[in-house]
Order: sequence, then C-alpha cells, then structure tokens
Amino acid sequence: LKGPGKIGKMMSRAARGPSCGPDGNLSKEDIEGYQAPFPNDEYLAGANIFPELVPTPPDDATGRPQPEGGEVNRAMWNVYENWTKPVLLAFSDGDPVLGGAGYIWEKKCPGCKGQPHVTLKGAGHFSQDGGGNQLTKAVINFIERNQSKL
Repeated sequence: LKGPGKIGKMMSRAARGPSCGPDGNLSKEDIEGYQAPFPNDEYLAGANIFPELVPTPPDDATGRPQPEGGEVNRAMWNVYENWTKPVLLAFSDGDPVLGGAGYIWEKKCPGCKGQPHVTLKGAGHFSQDGGGNQLTKAVINFIERNQSKL
C-alpha cells in the first residue's frame, strides 16, 4: 500500500453499489476522499497491518502474513474452533480482501454448521454498500431461525 494514492486506488477496487456512479466506479473526488487521511507513507502503518489482523488459522490457504497478529489469531482460533453458538457468514462476491474466506469458517467453527450462510451479490468489501438489503434480510432470517440459541 505504499506510494501516492494507493489507499484510494485500493478502495476504488473494493467499492460497489450506491457509492459508485453509473459506470460502476467511484468518482475521482471519492477516491481522493479515501486517500485524504493518508497524505504520505508515514500515515499507512495502520492500513498496512490490517491483513495481519484478519483472523485466519495458520493453515489458511490465502497465505496471509501473520507475523504481528499471528499469536493473537491463534488464540482467537482456539475460541472459534470451540464456538457452538450459531454463526452467520455473509461475505460478498466482490470483496478483494475477505471474499471467499467463508470456507475457512465453515471448516473450523462448529457454530457455522447448518446455518443459512449468504453470499452478498454485487457488494464489495463494505457489505453495506451494495449489499445492505441482502445483509439485513440474512440477519433477520438468522435471528428468527436461531432465537432460542442466541
């Protein structure tokens, strides 16, 4: 993510739905708005660490680096691998960061079994942008289905 404009460009790849114009893209002004908090590389430390904070197991096929967050992630997976309360997975089909990560959860977390997981169609990394209605319906269905278990 280093270099001028990288955050704005990354966000423009992740954006879908109402934030985008008729051509399906963010405007130049929107991209600049996403970039504004990061005037130079000194401000990117937080953004650069995000991939390491995504809770993935050590055998994650995506190969995400975990040098900083690996210990915390392992501790979290000790919890998730024993979590039996219902879990709803709702990843987007257009998420360049977490898209496709649902299989890991379904494999590792017992609470995912037998639940009506959804793939948000046409949404990006920010599921509420383009996937808000789908997500709302999925959450309502999940709560109604699992009310006695939550």
